[in-house]
Amino acid sequence: MLDFGRLFILVEEHSHVVEIDGNIPPNSFLFTFGLGPRSSLIVDGTDTGSQILRISPSNADCFEVFRPGEAVALIGVDADALLSHEALIPEVADWLGTRGRRSEFVRSAPLTERLRQDTRVLIECASAMQDKGHQPLLGDLAIASLANALSFEWLSPRHPDFLTRSRSFERFVSARDALLVHMQPGLAPDTYQSLKTLSSRRTLENVFKTNVNMGPATYARIMRLNSARQKLLDGSRVNDSIGDIAAEEGFWEWSRFSKYYHKLFGELPSETRGSRFPKDMRRASSRK
Repeated sequence: MLDFGRLFILVEEHSHVVEIDGNIPPNSFLFTFGLGPRSSLIVDGTDTGSQILRISPSNADCFEVFRPGEAVALIGVDADALLSHEALIPEVADWLGTRGRRSEFVRSAPLTERLRQDTRVLIECASAMQDKGHQPLLGDLAIASLANALSFEWLSPRHPDFLTRSRSFERFVSARDALLVHMQPGLAPDTYQSLKTLSSRRTLENVFKTNVNMGPATYARIMRLNSARQKLLDGSRVNDSIGDIAAEEGFWEWSRFSKYYHKLFGELPSETRGSRFPKDMRRASSRK
């Protein structure tokens, strides 16, 4: 993360599918967009491609699913600094100030590309800058640019194109919650059995395909693999065997677990643990 005083930039790039469920920091707005022309971040059921910008107010809920190899930029801006900026027209300030906890999606190639270019410039300047004390000045310039871009977008003849959240997203969230409930530790979940009360198998396949670009069985496996990875990186479990951790997530065949794990994360489970906890560290921990 790069801190520019009243503005910060976070660039996230993932080599594997990962789910993030969180909320926006207080007293700030968050602008999220893909860094590349084919970036694809699914946020609240909406695929944010090269022309779509998500605008989230303070404390807004956020559900994101990253696809492999995608780079996404997040610009966080101090709410008071943006709303009071002289370049922000009153109509936009009023609209931003009444979002409550709801994120909005705006389809605008010029606006998204403007933020994309500003992000690249800020990152380049921060990398080359000798005196880091000047970074807040860059942040203020970026806020001015953002206020101008939003005002121009609002006043343009085409007017902002606001997107509605996918109707299937609510069904997806219900199905995902059902998966979490039925994924008991030590039990290999029957994905479709746990979801059978929600809808037909074909409908479920379509709902998951639309929102996360994969079927429910694959999604459930990825969730369990991510859970296993977190446990392998947990210092309090450094002396638990990898096999026991795999079994907790419903993987009873070591070869299959290793295969799935390597395909998703690009490394073996033992390499994940070894990178964080060398053998000497594990021995020392076991003697305590």
